[in-house]
Amino acid sequence: MGEIKNNLNENKKNAQIMRSENITLEHSTKQKCNDLVKTIMDCLSDLEKDFKRAIQSDKKETDFIKAQVNGLISDKTKLQQSVISMNTRTTNCENDIGMP
Repeated sequence: MGEIKNNLNENKKNAQIMRSENITLEHSTKQKCNDLVKTIMDCLSDLEKDFKRAIQSDKKETDFIKAQVNGLISDKTKLQQSVISMNTRTTNCENDIGMP
């Protein structure tokens, strides 16, 4: 009977040690999980900031290109008007000198 009590007490001690180790492991695991979540959230925040900067940069570049295109369209229109004017002047000069 004494041996059974000793075994029972030993098992109780082992159970208490295992409970304590379990609590320690749970705490450690929760802490690591929280650290991982924080790291992921920081990375997501950085990614979001980078994405917003890229969008802003793309918008500025798009606006610049639109301005360049509008300038080129204006230049093209002016050149077309100059060509028409030059053709008219050429025709008038040809008529003045008697060319058919």
